[in-house]
Amino acid sequence: MSASANPTGEWISTYRGSAKQSSSWSNAHGSTRLCFNASGSRLNKGFTVKLQENSVPRQTVLWHATYWGPKHKTCSPWIHVTGQVYAAVYGKAHADVQVWVYTP
Repeated sequence: MSASANPTGEWISTYRGSAKQSSSWSNAHGSTRLCFNASGSRLNKGFTVKLQENSVPRQTVLWHATYWGPKHKTCSPWIHVTGQVYAAVYGKAHADVQVWVYTP
């Protein structure tokens, strides 16, 4: 996480599972980034983390990445958002994921 941006973080969610899981919604306006920690079993099976925006009439994927193995303080790039965002995790791994959003 960039210390120079001096971001403030808003906690979104902690959840566990291997099925399609999503966090609660968070309001974001301007430059935003998703950060997360992931641990758990079978992480070598892979999991995908997505940052999605609630846009009418559908949800838009703003960023996604696939990982194999644990992650600590991993973040997406800064993305311009105006509206509500949420995080989603997909994959075969049984991941324990902590997710939060940073806005400057």
